[in-house]
Amino acid sequence: MRDIVVTLVAFAALVWALRSPLNAMLTYWWFAIFRPHDWIYSSLLSDLRVPLLATLIFFLGAAAKGIHPFGRDAKNIVPALLLVIILAIGTLLAGCSDSLVRIYSMTEVTVLFYACFLTAKVVKTKRDFFSLYALLAACISFHAGKEGLIALASGSHKAAYGTMSGLFTGSNAYALGSGMLLFTIIFIAQNLRKSQKSTSLPRAFNILRRSSAARKTTLLACGLLALGVLYNVVSLESRGSFLATMGAISVWLTINIGSTRALILGTVAGVLISVLYQPPEGYVDRIQSAFAESDELDASATSRLYFWQIARSMANSNPFGVGAGCYASYYNAYDESGGLHGTFRSVHSSHFQILAESGYLGLAVWITMFIRSLFQQVRVCRAARNGDQLPVGDSLFYISASSALMGTLLVFIVGGAFYELAYNDLAWLIVALTGSVSKMYHQDQEPTHQGTLRNSKHVSLTS
Repeated sequence: MRDIVVTLVAFAALVWALRSPLNAMLTYWWFAIFRPHDWIYSSLLSDLRVPLLATLIFFLGAAAKGIHPFGRDAKNIVPALLLVIILAIGTLLAGCSDSLVRIYSMTEVTVLFYACFLTAKVVKTKRDFFSLYALLAACISFHAGKEGLIALASGSHKAAYGTMSGLFTGSNAYALGSGMLLFTIIFIAQNLRKSQKSTSLPRAFNILRRSSAARKTTLLACGLLALGVLYNVVSLESRGSFLATMGAISVWLTINIGSTRALILGTVAGVLISVLYQPPEGYVDRIQSAFAESDELDASATSRLYFWQIARSMANSNPFGVGAGCYASYYNAYDESGGLHGTFRSVHSSHFQILAESGYLGLAVWITMFIRSLFQQVRVCRAARNGDQLPVGDSLFYISASSALMGTLLVFIVGGAFYELAYNDLAWLIVALTGSVSKMYHQDQEPTHQGTLRNSKHVSLTS
């Protein structure tokens, strides 16, 4: 029965995607994050290449409307595009020995880049952004939120992670993705707190805001699902993801309620959790091991340091890196341990993955891309908070959107340092969407600024 329902919904989504580039974009990300083709027992959706159809409808439909990631106003695209070019050069000069792996890896990176920055072009209004974030929140709520709540209700210390695949494959990736997408739920809840109608929200959410009962029920659901997602991160015992998520939540609280209140709230929450929640045996020791001295590191941490050293050796030998997705192929050639840590190993770090596969130049571009995005997020958040020229609803949107984007990006920057997920859709999408939100903010400011100039001229003429 589930197969029939999901299959019908998937085909209905494809038909719906044909109506507009926005619909096509939302359908694309539904297939990318929720992945209905992996959630059913039948292979029908995969056999018919339905996810590929969703991608083609998005790309070709947008192209037919003249929408593409490039243009004079596409400054945000430059670092990411430069990184893709460097990866392509590295793949041509070095690259994996298997030509099919070379082609597949560069195709994956190119599609990832194009999809994320095309999304940024399609997301032109606050409503568009809200619709995308509502979709992402629903996807992660269905999986991580639901499983975390079930684990909590059953008293289990471990949530399941077998229903997620794609960029969430494996417990570490699932935990990191859950921590990143947690902020989509928080964003939705923030914008539903007020009862007034807002032009930032889609019609369905404005209806929710006008109904007190519906709004409170939705906020309660958001709170429970956020708790479920957070518990999912904890229960998967992924040290990097847990520490990254806690750190990002601390930053989010500081931005939204102030450092003093954040410290008090964090202290109270920590005391309550220590009293009410009994972690599984060995869990605290596992988290604390992330801060151990070098001679006390466990085997996992020790091997990671060695893999990162190998990445540096690859970058030293190859100015443009070894090519996208080729670290494992080159690992044996650079391994001087005699196979102590195995063969064809993963680098276990997104940042060292970029170093190995695109060289020091690629790493510099990678770092620049994230720093630039963080500065944009801080600038928009600060301007929206301090400025009194925007309507209250718009100020709330920009503060909540920029802080949510920042939270997600911080989870990846910190947590991604321990897992090989450089070509993760969400990280690149956040960079692209940051540019969209910044552009929206400046567009909203322009009419106000022009009005202020007109008023000042009028005053000078009449005085």
